[in-house]
Amino acid sequence: MSDETNTAVAEAPATETPATDAVVAEVKTKKKRGPNIPWNTFIEVYNSSNTRDEVLDKFHALGYSLSYGALISRASNYTDEGVQLKELDRKKSTGKKGKSLNVAEMNKLAAEVIAAAAIVKPAQGESTAQPTA
Repeated sequence: MSDETNTAVAEAPATETPATDAVVAEVKTKKKRGPNIPWNTFIEVYNSSNTRDEVLDKFHALGYSLSYGALISRASNYTDEGVQLKELDRKKSTGKKGKSLNVAEMNKLAAEVIAAAAIVKPAQGESTAQPTA
């Protein structure tokens, strides 16, 4: 056999992907925005409602899919800027929103836990031995 063997390597044609990379990068950086509700419609619906759930129902009836959080955020932004929106009931009919805290019961439990921790852990320098009678 000769030292000169046929070692020709076929080169694959170069593919151009810069255009597709730019499209992928553009898609990744786009943020999903909420519904584009005109400010005058938002104010009319919000101020003519009695609860936040009612506001959401009215927007859904108008064809807007607005979440509870988006409603709160937009109303908060408007009031921070000085727009006069009426105060609506914060109670939400579904989910964990609207649960009231039983502060008295919570404080009672907190005091019990603190008292139990004080009994178990003696102050620095105190002995844990019980006095004998």
